[in-house]
Amino acid sequence: MSAGVFATASVFSAIYEPLFSASTDGTVTPLLAESATPNADFTVWRLAVRPGVRFHDGTPLDAAAVIFNLTRQQQSPFNAQVLLPLQQLTELDALTVELTMAAPWVALPSVLAGVTGLMVSPTAAAGPDLARLPVGTGPYRLRTWDVAQQIVVERFDDYWQPDPAPLDTLTFRFFPVESARVAAFEAGEIDSFVTVTDATVTREQARGAQVLVPPDTGYGLLLLNTTLAPLDDVRVRRALEIGYDRDAVAEAFEGDGYADASFSPFVKGSDWWVASDSPPTFDPSGARELLDDYGRPVEFTVDLLAGSQEVEDSIRATIEYWNDVGMEVRLEVLPDVGSYITKALSRDFEAIVWLGSSTGDPDSVLYDLFHTRGAENLTGYSNPVVDAALDTGRSSADAAIRHEAYDTVQQQLRADQPVIIGSHNGIRIVADPDIGGLEPSSSFPSRTIRRTK
Repeated sequence: MSAGVFATASVFSAIYEPLFSASTDGTVTPLLAESATPNADFTVWRLAVRPGVRFHDGTPLDAAAVIFNLTRQQQSPFNAQVLLPLQQLTELDALTVELTMAAPWVALPSVLAGVTGLMVSPTAAAGPDLARLPVGTGPYRLRTWDVAQQIVVERFDDYWQPDPAPLDTLTFRFFPVESARVAAFEAGEIDSFVTVTDATVTREQARGAQVLVPPDTGYGLLLLNTTLAPLDDVRVRRALEIGYDRDAVAEAFEGDGYADASFSPFVKGSDWWVASDSPPTFDPSGARELLDDYGRPVEFTVDLLAGSQEVEDSIRATIEYWNDVGMEVRLEVLPDVGSYITKALSRDFEAIVWLGSSTGDPDSVLYDLFHTRGAENLTGYSNPVVDAALDTGRSSADAAIRHEAYDTVQQQLRADQPVIIGSHNGIRIVADPDIGGLEPSSSFPSRTIRRTK
């Protein structure tokens, strides 16, 4: 996971809360919602809002606030497609909202456990700059924000849960380079940091630090623009998969080799993962044959967000393999996250390094990325077999039917190769011995971290 995305999630999880919570094992439970009850065919959900919750500015969380937030998401240029099935929102009483769907939607609570379900204060959202003055319901509220340097949050004394934030203040500092994080930790400037590097873990454990390895909840992937030549041809996309040596890259940069790769958006330990019918292996001769059959030059650029030298080096190593089998692939490192995201969302790329999530219901993991109408279908991928299976998985409550549908999706994605799925992320949290509360989390455990001395 990139430093920028991990840092963002770590900060907003201290300030904001969603209607539901998804654990690292995929279990979804109510949080700001007290319950969500569907009708028989999952076309209408009745959502009960937890009573007594207030935002940091004193605004009550009620049915009107939930409707305000979900309507705001429906109007968002980034998230509107996520809530495409949501047809109508009705306030039944001060703490009850009825959500009417255009079609059955079994996984709605899982979707509302993500960014789409985060609740912001309607009062703050009407102000001049919610992006710079975030107001949520979380255990911490914003104190100060020094752009590109640090964010300081402080305990919210009127927090709705019985256990308040463990710390008076929590400071997030941002180090885009691994060596800078390590140096700051060893100098005592920071108490904890995250890493994906085994060498760093070994070094810090030898110095007496503690290390927590939460379950893998995300993965890196290379999005391939299937609407542009040469990546619109499946032969080229398949040549990319078998044209680089996963084992060698994994050994050099601590990724997943062939034995560990799931070749799926699901980790191998997931109940939803299905083994590949024919797992790929490094086959440079086979890659060259596919390219010869394609019969035209294969040239394209891979876009990468600056921030991790380790990730950049691993991508460069992969590209070297591709160029050795006859392609001409270039790497462009982009420094600005805003322009990077804009480039991705506007599909102004040939190939771009991106992140996915394995957490939550499989509908929320797969639909947005791979359905023709998916909110994050940035590759332009479209396959009627996949669309039909994703529609079935979204609408059926039968576990066996859903498993069959998502098995079909995984095998078809492996055949069509609209993305190259890399390592499922092994985020390690390194901390001083006197730091407690390092609970497994898909982001830094800002809500539970505490001092023990």
